[in-house]
Amino acid sequence: MNPRFYVYGIAFSLLLPLTAAAQTNPENRLIGWANSGQASSAGQIEIQDINPSCRPATVQCSNIGSFSGSGLAYDSVNQTAWVCDGSTIYSYSLASTNCTFTCRAKPAMRDATARITALAIDPGARLLWHLETKLGYAAIQPYDIKGCPSPLRGGCVLKLQSNETAGGLAYDRVNNLFFVSVSSPAFVGYISSIKVIDPTNCTELCSMAAPPCDVRTQPAVTGLAYDHCAKRIYYSTGPDTNYVQIGDARKCQYKAATACCSKGGKLPWADIDILPGWTGKAIGNGCVGKGCASCTQLVMGSGGGDPVLGNQGFFLTVRGTPISSVGAVYVGAGACGQGVTVPGLCGPFYPNLGSLFFVAGVPLNGRTQCTGAANVPLAIPNDAGICGAKVCFQTLVVCASSGVGFTGALDFQFGKN
Repeated sequence: MNPRFYVYGIAFSLLLPLTAAAQTNPENRLIGWANSGQASSAGQIEIQDINPSCRPATVQCSNIGSFSGSGLAYDSVNQTAWVCDGSTIYSYSLASTNCTFTCRAKPAMRDATARITALAIDPGARLLWHLETKLGYAAIQPYDIKGCPSPLRGGCVLKLQSNETAGGLAYDRVNNLFFVSVSSPAFVGYISSIKVIDPTNCTELCSMAAPPCDVRTQPAVTGLAYDHCAKRIYYSTGPDTNYVQIGDARKCQYKAATACCSKGGKLPWADIDILPGWTGKAIGNGCVGKGCASCTQLVMGSGGGDPVLGNQGFFLTVRGTPISSVGAVYVGAGACGQGVTVPGLCGPFYPNLGSLFFVAGVPLNGRTQCTGAANVPLAIPNDAGICGAKVCFQTLVVCASSGVGFTGALDFQFGKN
């Protein structure tokens, strides 16, 4: 665990309950929009394991959009997928298997003759971008997504050669950089590259090779997804995905990989993003000592989306305590242990005592006995040192009548994106 976490942890106040699609999956996966490319044909949102092994993608929800264009971005704060079919930007909740429709808006085209090929997002800043292109032209348009997308001023136009079009878009929120894929026709198929772009004026800082997985047909790159923790830019050519390992993107330090992963299924990727891997497992039901009301389900959880870099709205929850009590939330580095019995207290304490830190004190109020609860905000900074860090949370409960109890623990791994 990076020690920088503790500096942030002292200032963290922890906040809603865990419902994320990635809650029990510790590794990042691809989430993407798959379609046939035909304007009259609907597509689907799919999820694919890519690390540590490549497995065929599975359908999350189907019959999405009419696909005169294509773009997808995963919103880790709301656990939704933003999808654009060229004429409309949609938002679909991934908390249920049927991908509930939550919002839609008309895209703000900078050039009415262009088409949208990709979306990118900064979830913590509540910003969404679309990439539009036509032969010799590409532009990036921003939106405010505190509600349904509202176009913002700004954005920029990229400089392309007359025979080039843009395909994929991804955003590095740690270093404030765009990645844009650009393709041009070749004798067989296309030649594609990934440009590193300064968002302030669309200046190109670097161009990286994006060799195709299928060298016989050399399809164009259709989608990009940036893994902030592994520092990889994944690129899709439809049926396959590969990645470029990034060193310092501003200095054009990179290495093209040869780790092609076949999507599987009938429909190719139109656009992709990262579905972050993280875990949150409740351990035990807690206990109360003499003098406390007899409550049996004192538990910790979390909410506010995925615990990824930049999620300022993430929080922990404490539930099921005696009312009018006070909670002292603690965190220890590393996974929860077997539990240490503390003399005079009712049950085991799971965080590592050698690296124990106080996080926050919170009032635990409720209407009826054993409904004491609190949300503890845990704003996560854009610091890659937190990536995948394992910690253990537990709350000491001081009852109104001076008795003492414990919640169960929360064995927790921060997101890997």
